[in-house]
Amino acid sequence: MKKNTLIFALTIGVSLIISFPSFAKVSSKHYWAILTALSTEAQPFQKAIKNKRTITINRVHYTTGNIDKRNIVLAITGIGKVNAAAITTSLIKDFHPQLILLAGVAGGVSNNLNVGDIIIGRKLYSVEHSSATQRLHVKDQVNLITHKVNPIVITTNNYFIRSLEEYALSHTKTRIKIISGTIATTDVFPPTRNTLIALQQKNINAIEMEGFAVAQVGLLFQTPTVVVKAISDAPLKQELKQKRYIVREKDKLRAEQNVAEFVIDFIRSRDVR
Repeated sequence: MKKNTLIFALTIGVSLIISFPSFAKVSSKHYWAILTALSTEAQPFQKAIKNKRTITINRVHYTTGNIDKRNIVLAITGIGKVNAAAITTSLIKDFHPQLILLAGVAGGVSNNLNVGDIIIGRKLYSVEHSSATQRLHVKDQVNLITHKVNPIVITTNNYFIRSLEEYALSHTKTRIKIISGTIATTDVFPPTRNTLIALQQKNINAIEMEGFAVAQVGLLFQTPTVVVKAISDAPLKQELKQKRYIVREKDKLRAEQNVAEFVIDFIRSRDVR
């Protein structure tokens, strides 16, 4: 009877590993995760990753491999906070990464940033949550996981962002301005002129559509997260010159290349422990 039970248990265990091959292999490695909102933002990372392998878990597609000796998992979230939060949650559940790097493009809000410049998100600000908070009671904003009020601003102060800031100081490509600052996340594209002016007055440096969501999920599940964006357009500057808001493809491509190059160089500069 005991022998038959043992054989049955072993059979079930082997069946589970065969049915879910990713579980047996994914969970044993220490990964750094890279997220991008767009497939074009992911392309430079795809080229840099060696020993590529595509894994699909619950319809989420991941690319795993190595940048130098670092184990990397790459995923594309899609645009917007809901998509970003969903994929970040799945990523943490499936891979338990040591670090999540969200890389991509953003619109410049502060006047001292130009196309191609890079901003490290020391603070992430939620535009819509800020306005909604003014209309809700505190008890309606308590998070069911942390039992604390949901933040409007997330301040990132982990080992990885400090390392990234130190690396930025030594980055040799002086043609690219690299700063630490505040990135706003919005659900509205394009942002209105009034929103941009209000953000300028709050000393916001850039605006995009995923960063706060990724950072909040990382905060909830105690996973270090860093948001790095390159400026692809300057909405207020463009509006003054062109009377309308457009993102030029060549500027977007330049921003995508700059942020990917910076992030990849940073990964290569870190020792693997």
